[in-house]
Amino acid sequence: MPDVVGGEGAVVSDDAEYDYYSHFPDHHLLQPVNQNICGFKGLRNYDPQPSSSRILGGLIATTVEWCWVAAIMERRQGGHKYVCSGALVEANLVISTATCLRRLDTRHLSRYLVVLGDSNLREDLPYGIQFHSLAEVDTHPDYLTSGGAHANDIGVVRLQGQATLSDNVCLVCMAQQDAVFPSHTCTVTGYGVGHIPLNMITDVRDVVPSDGVLRQLSVPLLKKGECRTALQNITGSAILATSDSFLCAGGLHQSSACYSTLDGGSPLACEAGGRWFVAGLVSWSKDCTQPGTPNVYTRVSSYTSWLQATYLRMLGFLTPTTFSSKQRWMHQHLHNINKEFA
Repeated sequence: MPDVVGGEGAVVSDDAEYDYYSHFPDHHLLQPVNQNICGFKGLRNYDPQPSSSRILGGLIATTVEWCWVAAIMERRQGGHKYVCSGALVEANLVISTATCLRRLDTRHLSRYLVVLGDSNLREDLPYGIQFHSLAEVDTHPDYLTSGGAHANDIGVVRLQGQATLSDNVCLVCMAQQDAVFPSHTCTVTGYGVGHIPLNMITDVRDVVPSDGVLRQLSVPLLKKGECRTALQNITGSAILATSDSFLCAGGLHQSSACYSTLDGGSPLACEAGGRWFVAGLVSWSKDCTQPGTPNVYTRVSSYTSWLQATYLRMLGFLTPTTFSSKQRWMHQHLHNINKEFA
């Protein structure tokens, strides 16, 4: 059996003669984009309503439209507590940030659940909403944080059982490394709180509870050059600035396009060819209310290999033990980034 899994749905190994695909049926690969199962909204002509929200300038949204949004909740008597958001990419797999998932007590996963298809977490609607227990959580082994910045900020949640796909529960497609989104404007969705003072945008997880309402915001993607300049100005790190593991949106062109730390893991989805792809996950921002300071997202396509290997390991198909040449290069690149956080 091969050791690791690479991008584009292909298994990567130093053994060029290995018959990879005979061992992994298509439905066990991490969402091959050529299958007609992902990236379609449940309702294409929904007209969202304006709302004041912590997603500054955001609109009230619905899972009938953004049907891949997942809410990670902590079970509590008298009402569950919102932890953070994620995106459903397989019927039994949610991706989110390591920042979010490392807040969970993995020794007691029964304390948590994933809610799908819910536009208002505080309303007990009798239809369409699904509740799933957590089977397993994993985060990127090279996740690091320093000075408010986060590197390799990604993780996965495997559900117990499978989500039932419906009008308001669906899969978002995984963006490939070379994905190009023609509109350059994408939509971020998450559960935030309304009317939060801007001076409370950071470190307020346990101070200001989420109001549980799903909101959306259209944000402009920054070009790579703009993102690198902004990252270097924010962090002072040339290595971080040149890393392809980050994606910037808002800030330079739309200073009101803010997300605070409470929205960590929320998916940034972009449309291409009539389908929606998860391009990024809300990770961090120094102060997105200031001109020239964008929100920083984890670029999901930079972690395709890790996501595939982790998913296959969770399914029992794979135990990664060695690196391919490509992965050794990536490991060294991540090591250089990590030195900036030391």
